[in-house]
Amino acid sequence: MYDKYEYREFWSYCEFFLAHASSGVFLRSFDLIGENNQGRSSNDAYVYEGITRPVLAKNARGIKRFTKEYVNREKLGRIEGIARSLGETLKASLYTEIASRMNGIIARRFAHAATNDDAPEVLLIMASLYYSYYKNKEISGYAIQPCYYTMFYPFLVKSQSGSMKKLTGWQRALMNRFLAQWTNRGKHQPDLRAFFEHKITRKVVSYALASILGFMRDEEEKVRYLFEVVHDLSEEEMQLFQAQIANGLNMTLHKKKRFISRAGNGSPHLKRVGVINRSQMEKVINRVVDEHFDTALDWITQYHLSVSAEKPRPKLAKQFDKTFLEMNRHLWKEIGTLVDTQRRVVFRTRHLLRIIIHYLFETRGIERQFWRKYIPSVERIIDHTYIENKKTLARFNALLGRQLSEYRKARQYQGTDWDGFYEDPKSRAIADRVLGDIVAKAETRFDENVPEIWFTNQVEPGVNDQILFRFFKQSKVPV
Repeated sequence: MYDKYEYREFWSYCEFFLAHASSGVFLRSFDLIGENNQGRSSNDAYVYEGITRPVLAKNARGIKRFTKEYVNREKLGRIEGIARSLGETLKASLYTEIASRMNGIIARRFAHAATNDDAPEVLLIMASLYYSYYKNKEISGYAIQPCYYTMFYPFLVKSQSGSMKKLTGWQRALMNRFLAQWTNRGKHQPDLRAFFEHKITRKVVSYALASILGFMRDEEEKVRYLFEVVHDLSEEEMQLFQAQIANGLNMTLHKKKRFISRAGNGSPHLKRVGVINRSQMEKVINRVVDEHFDTALDWITQYHLSVSAEKPRPKLAKQFDKTFLEMNRHLWKEIGTLVDTQRRVVFRTRHLLRIIIHYLFETRGIERQFWRKYIPSVERIIDHTYIENKKTLARFNALLGRQLSEYRKARQYQGTDWDGFYEDPKSRAIADRVLGDIVAKAETRFDENVPEIWFTNQVEPGVNDQILFRFFKQSKVPV
């Protein structure tokens, strides 16, 4: 089985394919392409440029043929006008290729996780979330609580009296349906909604949800013990979980009745789906192509004129090719800036994580290009440090939220006064407390320079756990 962090990530993939895949590029894909490239090349820029290199090469060949034909036919006056349409085609092709390749990375990552024999429960949990949460999002304050990921599958197993025979059948049915739906799309966008809405999926989910609901109603004392004693969850969380299971069951059965728990006040752990909208990407592509296209067109036109005059100048053709290479480099440099900006937008919604990152890296002058890959690991380490004391973590987040609202008001219409927020005594005290708690829990008794196993387990692939631990140990919050 995966842990709750991985389930949260997989659900963010689901939300992307359900609501955003046709209108943008998933931010997470830019992290995954770097992870997939590890060990083959350390040059990320070259890897990214390789995505659009075939598109640029194909369009460059078309422009060469077009200009040669019009020069030979002595129609120079029409070259610039018709070339505009070629430029627009190039822009559209670039976006299509980028979106297809980057979102394809997410599709393959999700398909691999969903069909992993070591975690056959993934599709069942994702499908249950579709009916329990996604189809009921219009309910005020409705959100996925962390307890859903923690309790769903164990309760499903208990509802079958520990027998895995029926569960294995359900999981195999979903796997077969998913593979048929996901792998037969050709070049089309994967249609996750069709899988979730298929009669087989709906039937399996209804059985699973009904089983859990029956177990919770028949074994009330055992359920309460599992929530409150074994998993240290509150009664409100138990009520919300039961309400969401009931709502999901009613949705699979086309019943209109919905339960609204008083605990449904949103979740600080809800993972935001980071998306770069199509319009944002197209603005970058249009700007870069416009900046280089006329220069490239002029080089190749002059080259064909020199050939026509029987005085060929090969350097002009090379300059044309060089301009397209520069266009590609410039394009990915601008996309990198856009991605970094969007990461900051998502990052700024998590106040405690933001202030910890500030004191871990920013106050020490470490380049963002280096530490941004550490952000997901730091978030997981914070969550795990307070895994047995969730109320403290919730209190910290609430206090920082109130503090930040004051610094937003202080600079109305001019952005947030982040420096003031960081330097606020209450913010500094929380940061100091959290950093101290992490180090105290992560230090081993035998070697203070080596972190505990739990710390290493929260660190994502590609991140050095000992370097990150050293950052925590060396971070100081000014008093």
